[in-house]
Amino acid sequence: MSEVTVSNEELGQNEDQLAAFVGKKYSSYYEKKWAKIDGKNNQTSWNFAAFFLHLFWLGYRKMYGYVLLIIGIFLVFDLVTFLVADPENVALLMRLNNSIGLGMGVALGLFGNYMYRHHARKQIEKISSVEPNREQQEELLHKKGGRSWLGVFYTFLIVIGYAIVSTLVFGI
Repeated sequence: MSEVTVSNEELGQNEDQLAAFVGKKYSSYYEKKWAKIDGKNNQTSWNFAAFFLHLFWLGYRKMYGYVLLIIGIFLVFDLVTFLVADPENVALLMRLNNSIGLGMGVALGLFGNYMYRHHARKQIEKISSVEPNREQQEELLHKKGGRSWLGVFYTFLIVIGYAIVSTLVFGI
């Protein structure tokens, strides 16, 4: 099953809205990456920052839902490991956990640009539906989008929380 690519105009979104949401990197990076995704009708396009920084890139781009989803996946893996593992297999399961982390990095590297575009479009649609005034929309897009070092800090706290829970509850 293939996904049909929908243009920004078909969604009622224009380049100005995307540029307002993304910020400085829109014209120098994302506009080109997203055009390539649309051009080849494919969701993959490489993002080095997403690959190397994983969750912290998601936090930097204010995609907190994805951060929580990925942490949830790791918590479920830790729970399964805790419930089914015997002491002899813990090292093997930890290597598997590390492999999942690497796989997550590769997946974010490949799909990060697509995920960010999807996130941007959803936020633009949400803001446009509640705020009819274009100037107010642009102000809200700047606020809800862009980059956030505070988001990186929040992500760091979430990762620390995950590590504490995983260690104390599961002993992993």
